[in-house]
Amino acid sequence: MMSDAQGGAGARGAGSGGRNTQGGVGPEGAGSGGRNALGWPAPVGMRWGGRLRLKTGFWVFNWPDRRDTDNRRAVNYERRAALLERVLAERRRDAAGAVRNFARDWRDGAIKLLTLASLLAHRREHADLYDSGTYAEVPATGTWAGFERSLGTHRLRVLFRGFPCDAGAGACDWGGGSWTNLLTQAPIAPGEPLDTTRAGLPFVVATSDGS
Repeated sequence: MMSDAQGGAGARGAGSGGRNTQGGVGPEGAGSGGRNALGWPAPVGMRWGGRLRLKTGFWVFNWPDRRDTDNRRAVNYERRAALLERVLAERRRDAAGAVRNFARDWRDGAIKLLTLASLLAHRREHADLYDSGTYAEVPATGTWAGFERSLGTHRLRVLFRGFPCDAGAGACDWGGGSWTNLLTQAPIAPGEPLDTTRAGLPFVVATSDGS
């Protein structure tokens, strides 16, 4: 068994404040005052981006070269606002065509903005449905799954692929009433395959007012 001086403070060594020349302590030590080679308190979690590795039966936390591992980039709000304006304008001209084009070039983030904007607008218009609507699972075939929220005659149904890259077909029972694809604004025919309804996306958001 490797000794504490060789890099892994065990339950006994770390629990009694033993040092660790490689900057790591076992789980017992991390919670009981163990210190690393620099004399700092041993990290309890991955807060500073420590790499987690298994060594001689103990989980060892290694300090990285730099402490701040927050790699989020600054948000360019002007670019996002301009992109959102373009997305909504194209949707007003041709909703179905815009969704298919944005889904094809998904890396620029346009389809994400369109989806969020559409759902938030629907939520503003139907706040009670989101606040008080009942929830039910929607059976679907293939790798598809879904759920539905309903309140009175208003219904919102979300269907999605369990495996987004799967090319398998799927279907669900739309039941009575008329349904509309929230993103494309296209009506959904009874028995329409989800592969047709989804408009190039791995999910479908549909609404019905009970008519």
